[in-house]
Amino acid sequence: MDLTTENNWWQRNWKWLAPTAGGIILLCVICPVLFFTLFEELRSSEVYQMALKEAKSNPDVVQVLGEPVEPGWWLNGSIEVNGPTGQADLAIPISGPKDSGTLYVIAQKTAGQWQFVTLKVVVDSQNERINLLKDSVIALPPTPTFPTPLPTIALLDEPILLTPLPTIALRDTPTPPTLLPTPTSSPIPSSSSFSGVYQQALKAASANTEVVRALGEPIEGGGFHGMVNTTGALGEADIAISISGSQNSGTLYAVASKKRGRDKWNFTLLEVLVDGQGEPIDLLAGGPIPNESQQAADSHYERGNNYFNSGHYEQAMTEYSKAVELDPEFAAAYNSLCWTGGLSGQARQVMEACERGVELAPDSGAFRDSRGLVRALTGDYAGAIEDFRFFVTWAKSAGYDTMAAKREAWIAALKAQRNPFDEATLEELQNE
Repeated sequence: MDLTTENNWWQRNWKWLAPTAGGIILLCVICPVLFFTLFEELRSSEVYQMALKEAKSNPDVVQVLGEPVEPGWWLNGSIEVNGPTGQADLAIPISGPKDSGTLYVIAQKTAGQWQFVTLKVVVDSQNERINLLKDSVIALPPTPTFPTPLPTIALLDEPILLTPLPTIALRDTPTPPTLLPTPTSSPIPSSSSFSGVYQQALKAASANTEVVRALGEPIEGGGFHGMVNTTGALGEADIAISISGSQNSGTLYAVASKKRGRDKWNFTLLEVLVDGQGEPIDLLAGGPIPNESQQAADSHYERGNNYFNSGHYEQAMTEYSKAVELDPEFAAAYNSLCWTGGLSGQARQVMEACERGVELAPDSGAFRDSRGLVRALTGDYAGAIEDFRFFVTWAKSAGYDTMAAKREAWIAALKAQRNPFDEATLEELQNE
C-alpha cells in the first residue's frame, strides 16, 4: 500500500498564488489613493479655488442655487502647467439648497499669471447660463513656477444610465452608453452619435459672422476631445473641437443634450475661443430660444401616452400624429405611432412612421423592434428578421435577456414562414 499523501491544491500552488493575491490587494489600495491624490491636486489648484470663489460670491448664482454653494466631489477636465505658462479646462459640479449646476472654467496662464477666458455656470433645472465674467476678464494673482510640469488628467463623469420607462408607449428603453473618453485630440468622428453633435456645433460656428470674421472662410473642423454619452435616443455631450479658417484657428466648446429622441441636439454652451484672443465668442448670446412647436408636440405626445395606457389606441395615434406634425424630428413620437399601429391592426398605415423613426434614431434597438413588428405584420418577413436580429444584439448588451429570447423565437418562426403574432401575442406585447 502506498502511504504517500498527495499535496493539496494550496500546497501545490502557493508559490504563485501568494504573490498574485498580494499584487491584487496592492492595486486595490493604490488605485483609490491615486485617484484621490489626483482629485485633490485639481481641487487644491489655485485656478480651481479662484473659480469656485467667484461662483460662491456671484449674486446671480447664489440667487438661483441658494446658499451655501458647494462643489461636488467628482469633476472632469485638466490642468497643464509648464513653468510660467499653462492652461486649464474644468467642469465643476456645484449645488446649493435650491438647485445645482456646472461651473465651466477655461483659463490661461501667461508670464506666471492666470486669466479666466470662460467662467460660466449652467443651471441644471433651467438651462440658464450665468456668465461670471460679464464684460471683464478676471486675472488671478501670479503663482510660483514649478520645476516640472504638473500631471495632466482628464476625468469624465460616469455615464448616466436611464432606467426603462414604465409604459410601452414611449418605446425608448435604454441602450448601453457610448462614451468617448479621450484626454487627447481624436480624429473627426464617424459614428452617428458623435458626428451629429459635432456637425451641428460646427455648422453653428460656420454660420456665425463674428467667428467667420475672426477665423476667415472656409471654417473646417479637426480633431476633438471630450465625452458623448447616448442612451437610446437620448444623449449628452461635452466636447472641444479644433477649428480653423483661412486667417486663424481656435477651439469650439460645446455642451449639449438630446431629449425625447429628437434628431437635433440642444446646446447649453456653445462658444469659440480664437487663438491669441482672450474673450470667447458666445454663439448662444441671448440664451437658448424656446421652441413653442416642440412644447406643443410634447403635450400631444403625453396625451397620446395616456390614451395608449388606457387602451384607447385610435385616440393615441391621433395625438402621436399631431406631435410629429408639429415636430417632424420627434423620433419617439414616430416610434410610438409605429408601435401602436402595429398592435391595433393598422400596420400598413403606420409603416412610413416606422421608417422615419428608425431614420432619426438608427442606433435604437427599441425603434428597430417596433419596425420589425410592423414588417412582420405586413408580410415582410426578411425585413422583420433583420430588425429583430438588431434588437437581440442590442437587448443582450443592455441585459434584457428575456426580451432577447422572445425575439429569437420570433426569428425562428419567421424563418419557417410562420407569423408568430397572433391575438394573444399582440395582447401580451401591449403590456411589455
